[in-house]
Amino acid sequence: MKKMLFAAALCLTLAASIRPAHALAISLFPRTGLTVHRFDDVFIDVNLTGLRPAGLNRTLGAFEVDLLFDPNLFQKIDTPPAGWGMGLGGVPAGEALASMVLTAPGILHLSAVSLLEASPAGCVFCTGPYLADLQADSFRLATVGLYAYNPNLPEGVTTVRTSSAILGDGDGNRLPDVPDTMLQLSVPEPGTLALLPLGLACAAVIGKRRRASARFNTAVT
Repeated sequence: MKKMLFAAALCLTLAASIRPAHALAISLFPRTGLTVHRFDDVFIDVNLTGLRPAGLNRTLGAFEVDLLFDPNLFQKIDTPPAGWGMGLGGVPAGEALASMVLTAPGILHLSAVSLLEASPAGCVFCTGPYLADLQADSFRLATVGLYAYNPNLPEGVTTVRTSSAILGDGDGNRLPDVPDTMLQLSVPEPGTLALLPLGLACAAVIGKRRRASARFNTAVT
């Protein structure tokens, strides 16, 4: 039954991620897989797809989006590979400004704006690099890091999803709205191997108690 429920959840996740061909969308890719164990580091790529369908030469100059997750299961981490993609320019190089902050428990706000010009056509400073050279039809916006900190992480399915995305092109114009997207992660029950050390520890404690009891009974008699 559990396998059937997981299969159904996976199908729903895949179905939710299917968009019409060339439609502008934000997608979530589980870099560390669809299964989460207790105390795992989870890394999720936030990608933009469908930026340049046939005959359309647009660029992305800025974006903001909320990433929603269960704060009772996860907490944000900043360890690599968490960070920003290069599509808007390098953040450390000062080519883009970016922020990834918790605005409320379980709500991670991502925002970035490029300081680069869109293309050589109509440029002012004309120094490059240009957004048109850094961006393809699909590319990574950011990678988010989450830590499954809860030792009582319940088995089942947990959801990570986007909300309230706003996109702007390299010339400062707003791009078409994109739908929210959802990623479902499976939390399996603890495996037999994981429980084996606990069982051995319990057996050792019971054995010590029995030996101590036997020595006490011998001393009494």
